[in-house]
Amino acid sequence: MEEKGKSGAIRLTNKTAIALRRNAGKVRRAWLAFGAVLTVALAALAVYLGMRHLVAVPITVAVTVLADAAIGLHARSCYLRLIGQAICTEAAAREMRERRSEGARLRQAARDLMDMKQDALSGETPRMAVKEQSDVLGVGAKPAAHRRRRQAGLTVVKGEQVP
Repeated sequence: MEEKGKSGAIRLTNKTAIALRRNAGKVRRAWLAFGAVLTVALAALAVYLGMRHLVAVPITVAVTVLADAAIGLHARSCYLRLIGQAICTEAAAREMRERRSEGARLRQAARDLMDMKQDALSGETPRMAVKEQSDVLGVGAKPAAHRRRRQAGLTVVKGEQVP
């Protein structure tokens, strides 16, 4: 159902979904930049504390590693959450487009049905109506081509179910 490009990413067509994907990248980069700045600051703190107490260096390095891991996990979590929202937004937009086109098909089928009912109630066939029109206009009666009505058969497919 979703189209995938060469990179395996889902192609987004909805403007909101595209904006969410861009925002997800920005949020991830911001968190990773924050992690880099924090790492440099904690490294400087380790050097400063190392001059006073040598035991503070491994503790500061361990805190730095844990902080980097936590920030990295949080950045990935935020990124995936926003990408998930983008995918859901795209799916909702596609479903709304499908419903809109399905509604148009249903309205057209209802119009066709009403036209067929009118034809049946008036007792005329399309050929008779064309013949009467040509007689009124004074044009020689030519056999009219048989006009077919559109068939109103609809099949609703949900998900990946195929009838």
